[in-house]
Amino acid sequence: MDSNSTNDTGTVAAPKNNYFLPGITFNDFVDKSIIDLLGLEKMAPAEQDKLIKTMMDTIQSRVEGRIINTLSDDEFTKVKATINNKDEEAFFEIIKKSDIDIEALYAEEALLYKIELVNMVQQSNLASKEE
Repeated sequence: MDSNSTNDTGTVAAPKNNYFLPGITFNDFVDKSIIDLLGLEKMAPAEQDKLIKTMMDTIQSRVEGRIINTLSDDEFTKVKATINNKDEEAFFEIIKKSDIDIEALYAEEALLYKIELVNMVQQSNLASKEE
């Protein structure tokens, strides 16, 4: 398994050297906010909120995609109906019956997205230093 691979359950495994990216440990990704990881503490609070909302929308879309890919055609049809009817209780009942751990999906997608964003920023910083 390489330093950024997934394990048998499809979840992200902690790397052997405890670093996901140069200078950032697995625990940093779990414990620190994305604002801290990206070094954006001095960004205006309104801009931070806007960034977090955009990120949450992306994570939401990813979780929805994973749920859809997990459901059978019949379950998908039922979920679609619950969404159209704005029946949150029925939606979560279908998810529960399908053995989908939605909280774990959100946690996993949030962690993966944090890793992606920090990696992009680090790559961008490296590229700009090389110019």
